[in-house]
Amino acid sequence: MTPSLTPRFEWDTDADGNVEYEYAGYGVEWQTVGRQTLDPHPYMAGHENQLRIGASLVLAPADVSGTGFLQVWAYDQRKLPGFYSYQPTTKRVRSYPVDQRFEPLFPGNTYFVTEIYMAGDPLLTWRNFKLVGKGPLLAGASHCADLDQPNWIHKTCGGRSGVKYWRTRMELVPEMYVVEMEPTSYPRAPISKKRIWFDARTLYPFTMISYDRQGKVGNSGKAAATTTSANPA
Repeated sequence: MTPSLTPRFEWDTDADGNVEYEYAGYGVEWQTVGRQTLDPHPYMAGHENQLRIGASLVLAPADVSGTGFLQVWAYDQRKLPGFYSYQPTTKRVRSYPVDQRFEPLFPGNTYFVTEIYMAGDPLLTWRNFKLVGKGPLLAGASHCADLDQPNWIHKTCGGRSGVKYWRTRMELVPEMYVVEMEPTSYPRAPISKKRIWFDARTLYPFTMISYDRQGKVGNSGKAAATTTSANPA
């Protein structure tokens, strides 16, 4: 992962599956320490106190094109990442406050920065880890692209609009660990806890559900999987 580049397409829909917002962009991330192959290794000189650096750029739609985000993770897991944004309309860089990591970045978006990699902030920003369940999971563990479709994007189906869900192949993952955790470094976080489903074979996180302060499901996120059935305790 030294570095990685990820193109991104985003469709934000209403409850029926009708697309209300569309975004396109890409993200770049590189490790500053623990480098095994690319020079310089094992770390980048002058970056010994950092863990990794991530940047993303929005390309569409036109009104937000050129917006950029930069995150710098500290090697010290007790510290929170630096979070910065470039706004092309004002041609200025601003620093985001820590609690804004729990807020959407664009209209229609429900994905929080803190939920990159399901629990992407440093380990010590979460606490009270509990194994609350284990069992099989029916998930989209493979078939991540339709190679005969434009841009390899899946076909859609279902819902009132007929296009609410991705049409993907599902497979039974024999055993998943369901781990629950709470935020510890965000006193004003709208999230009270989250649950993440890990593949027992690889410990790869497949899916996540976040709960608001009232204990209601507030957000969900997925890796290379789409959950249709789970077995939490």
